[in-house]
Amino acid sequence: MALSVSILAVFLALTSYRKGEKSSWFAFLVPGIIVWGSNVAYYITLVSLMRTVLMLIGLLLLVIELVIPAKAILSGEAGKK
Repeated sequence: MALSVSILAVFLALTSYRKGEKSSWFAFLVPGIIVWGSNVAYYITLVSLMRTVLMLIGLLLLVIELVIPAKAILSGEAGKK
């Protein structure tokens, strides 16, 4: 299942995200926050410090990757190049 979602994410990144479409930005944001956030909560409840830290790093990287192009994508400047 993870492999199929990863393949879908690659195709999404190569097509609509590269063009700067708003829907693709939200398609990465919403599921990413849900998946990484639920993993953080799961490992916190298991009291697994190392895995919690790894999930927090992954969540932080996701947020950084989405914040950097956010202004250009959400304002509509990315597709006008």
